[in-house]
Amino acid sequence: MGITSKIAVLLAGPVKNDSRVIKTCRTLAKVADVYLFYLGRKNDDTKIFDEKNIYLFPIEYPQGRKQYFLRHTFINREYDFFYKKVVSAGVKFNYVYANDFPVLRVAVKLKKNYNVKLIYDSHEIYAETVNQFFLKTSNVVKSVIYSLLIALMRQVCEHYEKKYLKQVDKFVTVNKSLANYFKEKYSLSYMPQVVMNFPYYYDTINAKKMNIRGKYNLLANDVLLLYQGNLNYGRGLELMLEVMRKLPEKYKLLIIGDGILRKFLERFVSDNNLACRVFFLGYLDNSELLDYTKEADIGFNLLENINKSKAMASPNKLFEYIQAEISSISTDTPENRNVVEKYGTGWLVGNDADKIAELILSISNSDVEQIKNNCKTAKKELCWERQEEFIVKLLDL
Repeated sequence: MGITSKIAVLLAGPVKNDSRVIKTCRTLAKVADVYLFYLGRKNDDTKIFDEKNIYLFPIEYPQGRKQYFLRHTFINREYDFFYKKVVSAGVKFNYVYANDFPVLRVAVKLKKNYNVKLIYDSHEIYAETVNQFFLKTSNVVKSVIYSLLIALMRQVCEHYEKKYLKQVDKFVTVNKSLANYFKEKYSLSYMPQVVMNFPYYYDTINAKKMNIRGKYNLLANDVLLLYQGNLNYGRGLELMLEVMRKLPEKYKLLIIGDGILRKFLERFVSDNNLACRVFFLGYLDNSELLDYTKEADIGFNLLENINKSKAMASPNKLFEYIQAEISSISTDTPENRNVVEKYGTGWLVGNDADKIAELILSISNSDVEQIKNNCKTAKKELCWERQEEFIVKLLDL
């Protein structure tokens, strides 16, 4: 396959903070022209890629009652509006690359339209994640409506995912747990290809100096804890703040990311007099994220078992902490355990605030240094450069 091959990559979201899609596009661009169709506005993301053969096509999300209805019911059709945008680009594609279930229906239509190969990259068990779209409520009527909508959306998602998978030429997912799940769930005759969402290899020695401690007036003996990622359900965020309540003054927390729970978390911090110890940075570009990560001492990687997708997740942050050579505290789930126990990059915990606080208080400087050395070894293996060959092989169908 030559550089003249053209790939339509579909993403039902903004590209700026989707590290997996950014890395995938860069890898694909080494062997083909990449046309990325995603939610966004013109000129918002012009600085993400340096590659001359990655072409960006931002698409604005339509408003109206019909779109609102589809988003909360027949989610397989929510992104139908992508189809005309892709066709109107006037490009004869050789491949269609669909990121997650929301764009799978469109990808199937494009596959048939262009008579090309379809690659499906499932970042999670999408049907299981729909409960994360609804804010928790104490209103009984809303709670019942939400439960019914969640059940409907899951049924729709599973039904159509099974149907569309018959049209998929290569199926990709992010870890072995999910690969096994999909194979069993849909009685596949093959095992989906695993492409782990590792960061690029990060050169800590030559990294930028961010001086986080100076910015927040931290003392020399202050311990800087870190959370990075989306601020939504299933990530142990309230648990993390409960842990902070139990720690002495010298323990500070940096929160990098944004999401539907941010206002709730900020209120919690204010109500519990933690404002001088917990700092919200919001979203950071992927290009500078690890420059901040390396400034911390310990990273939080907590998961709540709110659905199967969370229970089987391989959180990006775990590998980002490893690349930045900092210790991590991770919920004891199968995928977390596979990494932490094999490479010795941190501690596994149950989701108990008292015990997590006790663990943090027991961590010594020698513990941190030993784990830092373990990360130096692990990061050479747990990097995107080791995954690129699997992406390229997807095109040799």
